[in-house]
Amino acid sequence: MPPGRLSGPPARTGATLSAGTAGAGRARRGRGPPAARPTSALAGQCAGPLGRRRGGNRRQRRRQRGGGGRTAGSREQLRTDGLLAGHQTVAGGPLADATMNSPDRDVYPGYAACDHDRPHDGDRSGNDKQNLDSAAGPPAADDAAARTTASAEDTPAGILRRRLQAVADVLAREPDAYAPGDGVTDESAPVPGGTVSELLLGLLHRLNRTRRLDESWLLLVGLTGAFPTADDVHGLLRELRSADPGHVIETLLHRGYHIAKSADTFTRGVHIVEDTTLVDVDFCARHDLNTGIQRVVRATLPHWAEHDVHLVAWTSLAGGYRFLSVTESRRVLSWATKDEWDDISRADPAIADTAGPDGTVVVPWRCTVVLPEVPNSAALTRLSALAEVSGNRVAAIGYDCIPVVSADMLSLQAPEPFIAFLAMLKHADVVAAISRTAAEEFAGFVDMLPTQGLTGPAVVACPLPLDIPVPEVPDPVPAPEEDPVVLVVGSHDPRKNHLAVLHAAQLLWREGHRFTLEFVGSGQVAEFDMALTRLKARRMPIIDSRGAGDAYLWQAYRRARFTVFPSLHEGYGLPVAESVVSGTPVIATNYGSIAEIAAQLGGGVVPVDPRDDAALVAAMRWMLIDSQAVHQVMHGVREESRRTWADYAHDLWQILTDPDHAAAAQPVEVSHG
Repeated sequence: MPPGRLSGPPARTGATLSAGTAGAGRARRGRGPPAARPTSALAGQCAGPLGRRRGGNRRQRRRQRGGGGRTAGSREQLRTDGLLAGHQTVAGGPLADATMNSPDRDVYPGYAACDHDRPHDGDRSGNDKQNLDSAAGPPAADDAAARTTASAEDTPAGILRRRLQAVADVLAREPDAYAPGDGVTDESAPVPGGTVSELLLGLLHRLNRTRRLDESWLLLVGLTGAFPTADDVHGLLRELRSADPGHVIETLLHRGYHIAKSADTFTRGVHIVEDTTLVDVDFCARHDLNTGIQRVVRATLPHWAEHDVHLVAWTSLAGGYRFLSVTESRRVLSWATKDEWDDISRADPAIADTAGPDGTVVVPWRCTVVLPEVPNSAALTRLSALAEVSGNRVAAIGYDCIPVVSADMLSLQAPEPFIAFLAMLKHADVVAAISRTAAEEFAGFVDMLPTQGLTGPAVVACPLPLDIPVPEVPDPVPAPEEDPVVLVVGSHDPRKNHLAVLHAAQLLWREGHRFTLEFVGSGQVAEFDMALTRLKARRMPIIDSRGAGDAYLWQAYRRARFTVFPSLHEGYGLPVAESVVSGTPVIATNYGSIAEIAAQLGGGVVPVDPRDDAALVAAMRWMLIDSQAVHQVMHGVREESRRTWADYAHDLWQILTDPDHAAAAQPVEVSHG
């Protein structure tokens, strides 16, 4: 079971392939070409198909032309140029013939090297096919030949062949439905297999018949080991429809080279998973941050263990998905016991890396891809293509639209990644919003999509539960002479309105009220930090507990007289629910999702207008001087029939993974009043 696998029956897979030798394709003599310019099965074929490229020094160009200094490894890789030269005998037909007769044939730097290894041009086709088959691993007759084959399979050429074979195996199970107007009715034509040439030509001929976007996407994944963009997928189909047949493969290889180079996936294998669910937990897997979104992910996913689920993150350059390492899986699924396994990982690093974070690329096919957190911004273009053209379903949790609705409260750069996220989301299937307020925001976005001819995802409200997973921590015992603590929880973003809290505290201190103001949160915001520094310099009783852990946070909730959460814009407002569940009342915003939480709780919340400084001061003053205020506010808090995280996880799973359930859900209507 991969470390990222929760449970359930084995997924049906097209192939499980290794990534190959880490150094494959980089063997060189002396100094050789730099490592940043990988030698690969594509590199020799496509370094410059649309024009001669003279980059690099003289020695590098001489090596590319077939001059001295080539190692045995690089010679073997250059032989894979038979992928083009062998087409005439491997596949035949006008596409292959035109490819061989292309006037641009001589612009490939690898051709000269391949010609150097050939007896003469007249014997090109047969000799190249033999060279290509040798590079990709022919059947072995004895142990020595078997070792040679195993070594060849770990070369970029061998890995390329296995990637294409994995794609061919998957498509062999797909109906070979022909594009309208082809006049072909035979749907039993098999996908050829064997050498790289046979595989690629067979897949291209099939795609030329089916003209399917999802097959175009999968073919590019097999060719490059990376997820393509929508432009790449549409571009390949357009070339098949309109380009001169002689240029189709050469343009495809040129495109594939740049895709693989940008993602550094020349030597990555692929693992195609079918008819299952992948959950993208890239941020939670990589980071120890545990604020709002991460708390939702880590509280929800352990309840999905009964389903067939694979946890995935992105490869180092966001080229595609990968399985998690052991440490990453624990960071997502076992956060409550993090301190225990963190000690184990430090004691034995091998435990943390048994899966390896940079293994094969995990490729979904006919799957549901769930996005429980805002995705890696570097991956959004490829993820958008996955949602639009791959044939997979994409479902997401919708937290809020703060970066666009309240962009004036954020840095100038903050909205850009979220805009890219929305560009992806318009091709998704369903969004499960964490509150009705958040659902209205996403529904408003979807309502605008018909202007682009798009329907957008279904938007369903699935409010977070109020059953906050409170850890077992001892109750703090304050000394009798200690001043009461007023707690403020949350990041120090301007929309959290912490400057208003500082202002209210100053006024109350001037009136003679004694209390300690404590902030538990994260982030660096210049204006807030400067105000905090000035007050500390005047010896005001302020505690800045930035970066405190979960155990400290829950003790802080219980230690406080009350909490303050006057946020200007929230998708949910988790600290409000956490405070009340801990037994501590909260002064909070009187609109939006926070008002929703207050209504569900039935008590424990003092509502205020966060833009009214006088109202905030009055509420804090009342809670400080009236000894009965806390009991009055907490009266009426409903404990019975409160939704649990298990309930939320069950409802969320149905919404995200069951198309019929999402379609039957009541649509969210945007409120205009």
